[in-house]
Amino acid sequence: MRRLSPLVAVVVLLASGCFSDKPAPAEPTASNTGTVQASGTANTFSPQITTVAKGGSVTWNFSTRTHNVTFVQVPGVPQNIPNSSNTSAVRTFTSTGTFAYVCSLHAGMVGTVVVK
Repeated sequence: MRRLSPLVAVVVLLASGCFSDKPAPAEPTASNTGTVQASGTANTFSPQITTVAKGGSVTWNFSTRTHNVTFVQVPGVPQNIPNSSNTSAVRTFTSTGTFAYVCSLHAGMVGTVVVK
């Protein structure tokens, strides 16, 4: 009996996977809500990228350190969040797109909301 070389065996295995009857995995759906924490001890937003569905809302939680959310002005962007501490603020996104924002008080403090 003749054996396949290792290279031929790998090619056969790879080719068989390329023609699978299994459907491709579905892209995860975006959530209707997201939460961003403005750090109380550092100049960071966490997470830096938040994804929500069209019509979804994002809540920014502010701790003891004062921060704000200033959006890059593009069509469909919600209202900025003024200087805030010890509170939270919610913004609803009615348009799909990518919405970048910064804390104008702290250089390098950036984030993005992706709306699908």
